[in-house]
Amino acid sequence: MHTIKTKLKIMSIQSAVFAAVLTLAACGDNSQQKSAVPADSKLIPVSAPVAVAPTFNTLITKSPTFEAPDGWGPGYANAIGHGAGVVVGPGGDNPNVFAQQFPAKAGDQFKLVARASSVDAPKAVGRFQINWLGADSKFVSVSIHPFDVTQEEKSFEYEVTAPEGAAAGTVYVVGDGPQDVVRYTEMRVLGK
Repeated sequence: MHTIKTKLKIMSIQSAVFAAVLTLAACGDNSQQKSAVPADSKLIPVSAPVAVAPTFNTLITKSPTFEAPDGWGPGYANAIGHGAGVVVGPGGDNPNVFAQQFPAKAGDQFKLVARASSVDAPKAVGRFQINWLGADSKFVSVSIHPFDVTQEEKSFEYEVTAPEGAAAGTVYVVGDGPQDVVRYTEMRVLGK
């Protein structure tokens, strides 16, 4: 009986060794393996720097949630007092539209953050707008980005870079079109 157990044990070991040899033979050595990366792709070394989105952690505007008129233009007085935040429009020429100027130079990056909702209609269009001015206070260019609002307040963001020749930016609190009435509870400009 002892010999049968020994023979079974030996056969079991031989089978395991045989299976391992077959597996290794099927795999081959590394020189025979095809690359999993296509030849025309570029590999990036692990030590290569990774581009990181800019961090905007400096508050540029004063009173970004409209708790005081600090820094805001005269239209602020017409826009405040109609519930939370401020209400602007309809239209960009309405006396309740207002703005705030801040220093900038060419290449500076900014993030605008707004919280807004429509007032009288189910939908409206809000707008991020910065007019860029040169050192002589003359108009250089404008950055505009409209966004759709509903009666439910939502947050919106827009990143922008000051153009060549800029010495200041003026951020506006305004609706986009002639029919748009928008409630803003925040208009914040952040810098790096």
